[in-house]
Amino acid sequence: MFDYLIAAVAVVAGSALLLGGALNAAWLMELAKVRGLVAGVGATPARLICMAVGAAIILIGILVACGWRPAWAQSRLPIRSGSWQTVT
Repeated sequence: MFDYLIAAVAVVAGSALLLGGALNAAWLMELAKVRGLVAGVGATPARLICMAVGAAIILIGILVACGWRPAWAQSRLPIRSGSWQTVT
């Protein structure tokens, strides 16, 4: 159940970045980190970077919802086990 919550948050956050960059949203361009990015690389590249990061976050959310785990996480926690105390 927790995986789906994490995935939903990732998809919502990624969609906000993706759509905000695609629509040139004022609220996105007014964020402090994005303003710094705009000052460094320009407005259009900053929008493209925001869109790429948003798409990557959406992809990670979908992978998490499908049950994917990085190798370092699989070695420490049981996947859908009855008890976390059974980990050796």
